[in-house]
Amino acid sequence: MSRTTAHLFLFIFIVATVACDKVALLAPTGSTVTLSISSTSVASNGTAEVIATVIESAGTPVHNGTEVTFQSSVGQVDPAVVRTEGGIARTTFRANGASGTARVTAFSGGARATDVEVLVGGAAASTVNVRTDPSSVPQNGGTVQVIATVRDISGNSLPSAQVVFTSDNGALAANSALTDQNGEARTTLTTNRQTVVRASVAGREAQSTVNLV
Repeated sequence: MSRTTAHLFLFIFIVATVACDKVALLAPTGSTVTLSISSTSVASNGTAEVIATVIESAGTPVHNGTEVTFQSSVGQVDPAVVRTEGGIARTTFRANGASGTARVTAFSGGARATDVEVLVGGAAASTVNVRTDPSSVPQNGGTVQVIATVRDISGNSLPSAQVVFTSDNGALAANSALTDQNGEARTTLTTNRQTVVRASVAGREAQSTVNLV
């Protein structure tokens, strides 16, 4: 074999090796992908871990390095493409300030997981309560602090949810506010009449009455 021919074979071998490295390893036919998430309700600035388990038709995990692609209709999964280890691929769902119902899925080759729904931001609100401090004002009027508390379905405080305030009398200092880390949003109400103040988040509403004394 001439030196030129040897160099040519070496070049072809290197090109073939590089090309193989660029071909993604995907789940074989008949595989299944099962998806789970650490929390199905996430604050608009929150995150949750997403786990995809990929199993071959024989019941064994796919080869290490099998690529799994993650997608979400709201927010973002980052990274979007992850390689398995022991049949498991992990990524992070990030709300990125969004609000709504996210449908998260994962797939590899022809195998696709059933979507998992995640309630994000205001959509994650399960309960809304509102109170005023103090609960009454003098006959000639006064100012009270209006405090709304928002919690998710697990009873946890829900931060960064937008609360809309309304009242049937008086004047509100702000008509909306974001909840803090304690799930509380605040404004003030100035009134000289009995007043009903309401707080709402994504269609859930609570009310409180300020009386005259």
